[in-house]
Amino acid sequence: MHSCLNKLLYLLWPYFVYILCSSDKAEVIPGYDFTVNSVWPEMVRGLEEKVPSLFNPGNPDMFHEKYTVTMEFVRKFEWQCASQASVKRLRSHSAYKSFNNKWSLPVYYQIRFKEIAGNLETSMSEGLKEAPDGSEFRLSVTHILWQNLLKCWADHVYLPPLAHRFWKLTLQLLARYSKWIDECQFIGVVGGLPLPLHRPTLPTTDVLIFRQIIDTLLE
Repeated sequence: MHSCLNKLLYLLWPYFVYILCSSDKAEVIPGYDFTVNSVWPEMVRGLEEKVPSLFNPGNPDMFHEKYTVTMEFVRKFEWQCASQASVKRLRSHSAYKSFNNKWSLPVYYQIRFKEIAGNLETSMSEGLKEAPDGSEFRLSVTHILWQNLLKCWADHVYLPPLAHRFWKLTLQLLARYSKWIDECQFIGVVGGLPLPLHRPTLPTTDVLIFRQIIDTLLE
C-alpha cells in the first residue's frame, strides 16, 4: 500500500511542478483549482475502485496500517498544493470530506476496546494469579493492566482522531482495576477458598509499584 501511494505521487509530480510554475505567472484557468477539483476527485475514485477493502476495519491491524499510510499520503498531497488557499479548498471539497468519512474509525475503536478491556476482564477472573517471570509486578492482573495501558497508546494501535476515546479507555481501565483491588481486599477469597496469609497483600504491593512507575514517567 505504501509503495503504491508513493508511486502515485511520483507519477503526479510533473503535474504538480507544472501547476506550481504556472501559478507564479497566472492561473491556468482563472478561478479554477485543478489540483482540488480535478486531480483529487479522480485519484480517490481510483483508489476506492482499485482497493475496495481500503476502508474495511475487520482486521484492526491492517486497518491501522492502511489508515496511517493513506493519511501520510494525503498530507504529502496537500504539500503539493500551489498555496495555503488551495489546501483550504481541498479540505472543504466534498470529495475530500467523503473520503475521510469512509474510514470506520468508531468501528475500529470498538474492536480495540473489546480486545483490550476483554483481556483485562479475563485476567481479573483468574483472581490473584502471580505475574509471569520478569514482570515488575507481583500479580498477573496488574501486569496485564500495564500492558493494556501501553497498548492504548502504542504506535500500531493509537490513531490521533481517536485520542479522546483512548484517553477515556485509559481512565476506564484504571477505574476497573481500582474497583477490583477493593473487591479483593474486601472479600479476601478467590473461588470460595481462603487465601494464603501473604496473598491479600499482593494487590497493595502492586499498587505501590504501579504508582512508582507512574511517578517516574511524570518526572
